[in-house]
Amino acid sequence: MKLVKIKLENFLTYEELDYDFEDKALLVQGINLTDKNQKSNGSGKSAIQTGIEFALTASNSRGVNDSELVTYGFDESKVKLFIQCDSRKETLEIDWTIKVKGSNKLSLKLNDKEISFSNVNDGKRQILNWLGISKEDLFNYFIINSTRFKSFFGSSNREKVDLINRFS
Repeated sequence: MKLVKIKLENFLTYEELDYDFEDKALLVQGINLTDKNQKSNGSGKSAIQTGIEFALTASNSRGVNDSELVTYGFDESKVKLFIQCDSRKETLEIDWTIKVKGSNKLSLKLNDKEISFSNVNDGKRQILNWLGISKEDLFNYFIINSTRFKSFFGSSNREKVDLINRFS
């Protein structure tokens, strides 16, 4: 499986982002043009990861309500993620509308055909089932950031054993 494309609209720092992933590692880098001691400058580095994370799991590791992911001054944002599975010859399109007021909306397409589901939770389960992974494994092995990272050397012996077992 591989990420093909992400589209963000009125999502965090992006009024509009349309990015096609290449078939290689991705480094997202930003330049802090204000204070060199500032930890973040809002250039959108982590917003891309948050968009991917939200598309796949309908959650975010920022610890904020979904409505706070909508760019200030807008009523809703859109997150659209395309994932391709070469072995099954399938492309999953995940399309979220995040609302400041009201419920979020999810639509799914598989090879450009609508997938029906009874409620958003069923849709979220279908995403993870299609990926063949649990939300916990997705966060433990593939979506790693500073909120989920703890230094190996600063970990307790039990945490070191758990970490080693996770990757062996």
